[in-house]
Amino acid sequence: MTNTPRTRIIAVAPLLLTCVAFTASTACDLEEPGEDEFADLGQPEEAAEAAPEDGWLEPSEAPSESEEGVRDLPPLLARVERGTASVEWRAPEDSGEDVFLFISGTDADQPIIDMDTAEGLSAVEAWVAIADEPTLVPPLLLERASVSDRELLADSVRVEALREEVEDKMQLAFEAGAGELQTHAVGTCTTSQTNTARNVYGNGYTPTSTCGQHLGFRTTNKSYLYCGDGESDGCDYPLGQSENMCIPALTDNALVYGSLEAFGMRSRTAGNPSMQAGGHRIRSLTYNCHNNGNVNIHMEYGADDWDYTGLESGYYLGVVILGSGHLPKRVTAIDLVAYNLWDNGIGASGSTYKTTRYSITGNAGNGDFGIFCTDTQKSISMSAGPTANPHSWCIGSCSVGNCWD
Repeated sequence: MTNTPRTRIIAVAPLLLTCVAFTASTACDLEEPGEDEFADLGQPEEAAEAAPEDGWLEPSEAPSESEEGVRDLPPLLARVERGTASVEWRAPEDSGEDVFLFISGTDADQPIIDMDTAEGLSAVEAWVAIADEPTLVPPLLLERASVSDRELLADSVRVEALREEVEDKMQLAFEAGAGELQTHAVGTCTTSQTNTARNVYGNGYTPTSTCGQHLGFRTTNKSYLYCGDGESDGCDYPLGQSENMCIPALTDNALVYGSLEAFGMRSRTAGNPSMQAGGHRIRSLTYNCHNNGNVNIHMEYGADDWDYTGLESGYYLGVVILGSGHLPKRVTAIDLVAYNLWDNGIGASGSTYKTTRYSITGNAGNGDFGIFCTDTQKSISMSAGPTANPHSWCIGSCSVGNCWD
């Protein structure tokens, strides 16, 4: 991959990006999916024939084009570009905290950021992490800055620390690289394209990175650890940090497991795959490895739905949502352990549990082939760590409760 100088561009939305109307759906049942829940996974290349052969993996009629026409994407808030690689921040005016991050490029250039690293940031933090002028935030993006974001922008030491932290994470994500750049081949994805898809998508909501394989629809579980101050203590998230109520100090024995359940699809195909399910958040990556034309992408998260029309041959597009909704970061245990709140997970319901959908058209022609990955968060459950005895977690007590009540 080449490493060309980065330039910052704040521009109007590209004409190739459009969106269509929302279509309601229900959550998927892995055992007995209905016809409206899954569509065509397409035909994998011969090397992927070891994929599961359960009935729900059988290809069906490809999804049809929308009959309601298309609309523009949510407004463009900011853009960073380097060579063929780019990152765009987009959000409808009424989206609250949620901002869609579009990560695009080819295997010829280093991606600007990977999806796992990006999803752990706020929209403003993502700008600070990768822009050439980190504190000169575009006005439309700055309007969405939280109090915490504005405090970050005012502290040059924190800005530099964030940039170094994100750079370290990206180096790990791209450590393997894409490999030797290869000529794109008819009816397949090259090794460098497959490696790029895996590196950009990352693990997602799954334990290991599988984007680029043909695995079909899957339910997965990914574990997170909660203890002390979080990452500085070797855990993913902190435990019991709130000082707004009576909470005794926690010992080093206090550790909680979180198990995130996700539903997703991994397709490597010459067809038009589609998946929809209820979930708290959705992410996707589309890689148009080789195509006589362009690939069109449809995504939905609740009332936010759009079409990206015209992803050119040789390009990928990854989409993550920044802001609210990431379940492992929302559980009560991060702040509270009193009154048994450490084991309050988040189920498949609530205001952030919405219809999610990802579908492709334009990938069924002669010689077409691509990689298509998507995941949606379903729920997270919490359980006590190795000590398995919350009574041993506390130092002292208080009159209104303690960490095991």
